[in-house]
Amino acid sequence: MIKISKEELMKGRVYPRGKTYTYVFDLPPDALTGERNQKNKRGFKTEASA
Repeated sequence: MIKISKEELMKGRVYPRGKTYTYVFDLPPDALTGERNQKNKRGFKTEASA
């Protein structure tokens, strides 16, 4: 099992896209390929809600 610190999990940002906000944060890299993984979600009305 890979041990990940809270700081590593929380690297991300919130940014505006048109009239809504989007967040994106980094996940641990893929164990086999080493490729970067990201998670994002959009459609928040305010920056604080994202």
